[in-house]
Amino acid sequence: MRRAFDNNEIDFLVVIGPTCPICGDKACFRQITPYERKAIDVDFDADGTGEVHTDRVQIARFLCRRTMRTFSLLPCQLLPYHRYTVATMVLALLLAHQAAETDHRGFCAVAEQWLPVDAVITGWLLACWLNVIVAGFRRGHAWLAKRYDLRRVSSAKMSEARLGEVHTYCDAIFARGPPTADGIIALAGAYGGANQLFLFGSPSQSRSRTPAQ
Repeated sequence: MRRAFDNNEIDFLVVIGPTCPICGDKACFRQITPYERKAIDVDFDADGTGEVHTDRVQIARFLCRRTMRTFSLLPCQLLPYHRYTVATMVLALLLAHQAAETDHRGFCAVAEQWLPVDAVITGWLLACWLNVIVAGFRRGHAWLAKRYDLRRVSSAKMSEARLGEVHTYCDAIFARGPPTADGIIALAGAYGGANQLFLFGSPSQSRSRTPAQ
């Protein structure tokens, strides 16, 4: 992806479409100087421990000529306003569900025992991720239900039950094998390509304000 970006091999008009995502007019946006963003990924081992990988990712940026506001085109492994990859977020929540099933400590067990110290992932951050991932699955439920058997999925309010909701979604979507980082990224990319929306997270143009996360 980095090589394709640097060599101008990505046709952003095909990806974005002719309509500006901010104002809705056609042919009103133009590409401007990109920026770099840190992307943090935890490569999980079979026992739940992991190794942290940090990379600098080039982010394409565009200007809406009508409103003079900017928007960015993130690669599908990243979410708006989050440094950790979507795969890391989902897999960490699945580990938290496993921990909640055994000792009812969930977030704390994952943050304290399984994740590497240099990941700087806390129980509070995992709870924030849970909000984002659950909201995404629910938003994409109708589209996902056309492709996967989601009859066992039910909405929940309590944290442990919502971890179970994430687990049930993943169980249905990745029924042929356990979820992998590549599989989660491919899912997010397929949804984004079909709907021109993020499966998880909300871009700046869809927010009234930026949350403190």
